[in-house]
Amino acid sequence: IAAVLSDPESYEPIPPEAVGNERRLLLPGIAQASYLEALAGRLGVDLSEDTAANRRIKEELLRLEKEGYTYEDAEASFELVLGKLTGRFRPWIEVERLRLFEVIRGKLQPVVEASLRVRLGSRTEYVAAEGEGPVRTLFTVLKDALLEEAEALGELAGYVQNLELKSVRVRTFYPRGTRELKARVTITLADGERAYTTIGISGDLIQAVWQALLDGMEYGLYTEAERRNIVLV
Repeated sequence: IAAVLSDPESYEPIPPEAVGNERRLLLPGIAQASYLEALAGRLGVDLSEDTAANRRIKEELLRLEKEGYTYEDAEASFELVLGKLTGRFRPWIEVERLRLFEVIRGKLQPVVEASLRVRLGSRTEYVAAEGEGPVRTLFTVLKDALLEEAEALGELAGYVQNLELKSVRVRTFYPRGTRELKARVTITLADGERAYTTIGISGDLIQAVWQALLDGMEYGLYTEAERRNIVLV
């Protein structure tokens, strides 16, 4: 990566921008300063200067990496983390309580039910949903909660309505230096024009799924509001 950044012409016969593309850097490890600075620069964050603020950001990113947060397939989560650390992103969704359980109906037909109490900006919503599995049910209850605030979302209500759950990937791993097995979940959401992937990590699979879903919803709202010049309150 450092070689590509220092001498792109040797690795790219045609500049990506010349054909409507952009250089995409895979994330092998954020410990590589040149790579991290280049990726952050693409998001409008300058980490090249040796300042106290930049050192704090890099230290936190390294801490997350040691816990297993690698972002090669979840750049949306990386952008959110960077936004939180720089103060550019303020979470709009605050979960107060979530319940998820499986019930058996009729002739041994399992159904997953979820109830969610969530604070959206200055308002609180309580919604319930059911589905054929925990992941889709969690997605549905979160989406329904947001749509209860259609008036506050304004133009973004249609955006949320169009969001779809495209894929879920799960793997287990042991973070460096530990014997605690954890789940790494990546979830891809799509809005009809773009798709983006977020990550969740936890010793509990459902918590990892929920973290990835929350990041996905927050990222979608954050970037779409920014694109449309909307301020969520």
